[in-house]
Amino acid sequence: MVLIEGTVLKPDVVATLVKIRESLPEVALIVLSASHDIEGIRALREFSRGNSIGCAYLLKHTIDSADQIAQTIEFVADRRLVVDPVGTD
Repeated sequence: MVLIEGTVLKPDVVATLVKIRESLPEVALIVLSASHDIEGIRALREFSRGNSIGCAYLLKHTIDSADQIAQTIEFVADRRLVVDPVGTD
C-alpha cells in the first residue's frame, strides 16, 4: 500500500498514480490532498474505472480521526474504492 500526499489533485498527480500502478500492479493507493480541480477528479475516475485493486482519495481537511484513516486503509486493503464525497461536489 502506498500513501501519497499532495496539495492539489490534478491530472498530473493521477498520471503519477498510473505510473505507480504500471510498475507495481498489486499495490493499493491512498491519496490525500488539500484540494482538487475538476479535471483531477475526472482523471481519478478514469484511473479507477475497471480497477480491481483498492484505491482511496480523501481531502485532508475532512479527516478528523486516526480511526477514519485506519478504516480507509482497511477498505483499500479489501480492494474497495473510497472517494471523499466532499471532494466530488
